[in-house]
Amino acid sequence: ADNLKALVNQSRGAEARLRSILLLHLVGIPLMALCVWQIRAVGKARPHELNSMVGLFVSVIAISVAGLAYSLHNARRETRRLEALVSGYQ
Repeated sequence: ADNLKALVNQSRGAEARLRSILLLHLVGIPLMALCVWQIRAVGKARPHELNSMVGLFVSVIAISVAGLAYSLHNARRETRRLEALVSGYQ
């Protein structure tokens, strides 16, 4: 039972780390928009370059957020499974 409790704690830690990384990605979206706006404002990129840049950034962030959300879902499911095992032993 102690090993299962340790696994539950480890799984909860993994959930917390995934939530933190996901939050950082979401906070990064407005920062990325600010950077693109600044690049445009100072004339360092032409309009077609900005379109490509925005398309790439949006794609990378969307894929990354989707992967993190999927990993978080799996971590939560594993935590619930382990908690059910621990409660079955008590």
